[in-house]
Amino acid sequence: MKMKQVGIVLLAVGIAGCSSTTQSNGGGATNSPPVTVIDKNKPEKPDSQIDKPITMDQLERLDGLYAQDWLNENELLIAQTNPDAKKIDSDSGPMKPAQLYIYNLKTKQVKALKPSEDRVHESPIVSPDGQYVFFHENTSFMMDGGRGVLVHVPTGTSRIITDKDRGGQEWGQWTDSSHLIVGNGKGAILQVGTVSKDEVLLSKDKNVIFDYAAKTGNTLFYVNPNPDNTLSAYNLETKKETIVDKSVWRMSLSPDGNQLAMLKSTGDTERTLFLMNSNDTSKRTKLAVTTQMYAFDWSPDSSYLAFAVYNKDRDGMNGVYVANAKTGKIEQLGDFQDVATVAWSPSGKQLMVSTSTFVDNKPKLTTYRLVLK
Repeated sequence: MKMKQVGIVLLAVGIAGCSSTTQSNGGGATNSPPVTVIDKNKPEKPDSQIDKPITMDQLERLDGLYAQDWLNENELLIAQTNPDAKKIDSDSGPMKPAQLYIYNLKTKQVKALKPSEDRVHESPIVSPDGQYVFFHENTSFMMDGGRGVLVHVPTGTSRIITDKDRGGQEWGQWTDSSHLIVGNGKGAILQVGTVSKDEVLLSKDKNVIFDYAAKTGNTLFYVNPNPDNTLSAYNLETKKETIVDKSVWRMSLSPDGNQLAMLKSTGDTERTLFLMNSNDTSKRTKLAVTTQMYAFDWSPDSSYLAFAVYNKDRDGMNGVYVANAKTGKIEQLGDFQDVATVAWSPSGKQLMVSTSTFVDNKPKLTTYRLVLK
């Protein structure tokens, strides 16, 4: 799952293509700023596979590309301006909408995910098998007229899941390749089926918006932003709701459903990332304390959590890190700056890092493909 910076970044997406640079790294420092690979605590002889550190073997830089997720090992889901669409409203005046496209890393070819309408595409959630993408379509960059859409990638066919929802960027998670858990922007959490019927798992007041939702077994986790960004656990059998914590800005369930990553506000300018057991949320491990947490994502096998952080303290944590979910050990992959998204490839052998910044008042978008070992 990726952080809610998508809408902001898409305002800066105005690109037509990209160029790439590939470097062999072998775990040392790169020659391509701003990336520096660090492997400070690498053991000479790992005792077991669990203790084996993750390092970067190869780096490819894709200039002008803003990637959002992987579809498979060779294709990225990217956002770019649709030159054929009509202009729609934004805070900066009418602009052509940014939409989702499929980028092939080998051929460098780009194709639209869905036949164009004059809407901006935001917050994509890709199924584990890469066959489906759920995202929000909005009639303006201010998230007006939103609706949730599910697209079948091979055919491009789609159906509307939620229409005229008020949230515009509800994040959910796939429990498997056939079922997506997501809020509908109208006070309910849905289980969306790719082959089965959609089901309402939880229904509250229509004014309630769930920022994040995920399910493991009979437990439904969700974040309600009002009034206290409350993370709750709801037992679907007993209908009992338990408050896990408050001031939670993001949560993400591991693919195997056993662990929960939680980003919590612990001060005016402090964010803390925790790992916890999904069956007993009182058992927690503090992974990082930082000024800002930009993005995090679970590896497909649930063994690692990749995250991007910024700390105003020069000696603090800055860049992209990978945490071992079993040992809590953390390795830095690079001091990437202005990170918008991190995402594992389906095999867990690649990591995508996309960055967004402004240089001379112009947007500069770059995606890095990290080959891991």
